[in-house]
Amino acid sequence: MRPIRIVRYTDLGVPPSIAKPSVPQINVAREVAKIAAPPPAIAIPEPVADEQAQAQTIATVTEMAEALAPMTLDDLDFGEGGGDSLFIDLDLEYSPAPDDFIAVESEPVRISIDPPVYPDVAKSAGIEGTVLVRVLVGKDGRVKDVIYIDGPEGLKKAAFDCARTAVFKPALMDHRPVGVWVIMPVTFRLR
Repeated sequence: MRPIRIVRYTDLGVPPSIAKPSVPQINVAREVAKIAAPPPAIAIPEPVADEQAQAQTIATVTEMAEALAPMTLDDLDFGEGGGDSLFIDLDLEYSPAPDDFIAVESEPVRISIDPPVYPDVAKSAGIEGTVLVRVLVGKDGRVKDVIYIDGPEGLKKAAFDCARTAVFKPALMDHRPVGVWVIMPVTFRLR
């Protein structure tokens, strides 16, 4: 007598393939273990004297003391200022790249812009439409740079000229103005 066990078909899993493999199967882990160097042994480093070290990678105590020697204002060369004060301007104009994300509390708001001047060539050709430009609004609210995104090529230069005349209330971060890029449409319509 043999014990009989009833197994559902879901418990069997995928049956093995009956076809013989055409390429011999390789155990990748075993082959990599043969090629790779043995893993490093974990050990506790033992300190050695600086003279016995194979290569000096860390400064010695005396080298650190010399490098970090205390400095006085007399040691510093300020040029023509007399050496009695040091001024560092931390409010430098930063221009973000067009794809940089700048987090702001409030977006720039356009205050004014001159109307676009319709090019004569585009007017005679009947070209109209909207030119999308990306403008860099500086901390002072003025347009610092313009990049063409999309629109009729014949109106591109006129859109650049119009966009450069725009004046914005600058974007704010921590209640301070920051430079950011914004997308601005310039529309040209024939009447």
